Amino acid sequence: LGGRRRLLQRLADHRGRPRSGAAIVLVCALAWAPWAARAEQSEYGGQDWYGSVYGSMGVPNIDNQNNADPGGGVAVSAGFRFNRWFSAEIGGEWQPKMSYDRGSPVQCSSSAGGADYFNAWQITAGGRLYLTEHIVQPFLLGHGGFIQVRDRGGGRACTGSSFVARLGGGVEVFVTNGLAVSFLAAYVMPTQGAASDREYVSLGLGFTWY
Repeated sequence: LGGRRRLLQRLADHRGRPRSGAAIVLVCALAWAPWAARAEQSEYGGQDWYGSVYGSMGVPNIDNQNNADPGGGVAVSAGFRFNRWFSAEIGGEWQPKMSYDRGSPVQCSSSAGGADYFNAWQITAGGRLYLTEHIVQPFLLGHGGFIQVRDRGGGRACTGSSFVARLGGGVEVFVTNGLAVSFLAAYVMPTQGAASDREYVSLGLGFTWY
């Protein structure tokens, strides 16, 4: 009788072990599934609408300047990403004050002083070319549009408007499938009139939402 009891106890223990092991495997699989799915996701920022907001810094690059002080501003963009490689977008930027010293009067007034600053706002449209499809995605940027600058010096001011080319690139680093930390660098080139000599580099750091 004692031997039969020991045999039944061993069978019960044997049946319990697989159930416990299966439960452990199931719990581990459920815990790992979200991380595994994220690791296998290859199209971060795939076909979708998106918006970007950047805190930006404008660094003047003006002919004959003696020195230049960057200014802080804001840049935004919104667009549609057709696939993992291409997107089309519109954008805008406002730089309230970029200082420089050309050592000569501002262009619109012969009696203005040489220590000057200018502000600029622009609206452009263009696209991005993405170079990879994973969590870190560098891209190239090309825009064209309208810019208006207001140049000040010696108590005088003048306004100039122009077509502008905005060329550069950046990188998006995805925190989730729909949110990326984004860095952007672009060279802003007005091409006409009083605005044509007010080129600057725009550096932005912000977020992009899909």
